[in-house]
Amino acid sequence: MSIQRVTTYVKWSIYTLSFAEICSAISSYMQYNLLDKFDTGLITAEQFNVLAVTNDNREQTIGLVCLGIFIASVILSGRWIYLSSQHNHQSGADGLHYSPGWSVGWYFIPIFSLWKPYQAMKQIYQVSVDKDNWKKVGIPGVFPIWWTLWIISNAIGQIIIRTSSNANDIESLQIESLAYIVTLPLDLALNYYFLKVILKISNNINPTGLEK
Repeated sequence: MSIQRVTTYVKWSIYTLSFAEICSAISSYMQYNLLDKFDTGLITAEQFNVLAVTNDNREQTIGLVCLGIFIASVILSGRWIYLSSQHNHQSGADGLHYSPGWSVGWYFIPIFSLWKPYQAMKQIYQVSVDKDNWKKVGIPGVFPIWWTLWIISNAIGQIIIRTSSNANDIESLQIESLAYIVTLPLDLALNYYFLKVILKISNNINPTGLEK
């Protein structure tokens, strides 16, 4: 599969993931609103129990859909990183520090995942600009922005996962719902800047470009 085709798949997977995350945030708001109505006495326990079934089914369905889209995005993005790194190695560039496999693999190694994937992506970009003098190639501002958002998003995600496992009362469930709503702008910004990084490299590898 060509890099251009995988780039197109990654682009649409990110668009789809962003839409799914918006739907998830809306669903979380609906859950928060339901919990608030029950907590303030606007609906009875009987009404709450009926509405809670619908709410739980909706939340579960959206959650599974989001998970499926996220996994697809991860696989496609990993494939793109591998192919882009492989392309650089085949270009004849000297002194490369990251193999195609490890350009992907470092994302899954604790501690090292905090900086190694970023360095690998930098190398992919630099070689795509100038394979002969790649070490002298500067890095656009979009790269550190993307990686900063990645680190923040993952840290917040870990906090939400840990607190969600202990959410067993109205207040904690409301906090969980609000967390998913508040983090939506961060998730969308991360998707946007990651796509910018992907397209910058892809347009260097494929000068005709897929999009700007």
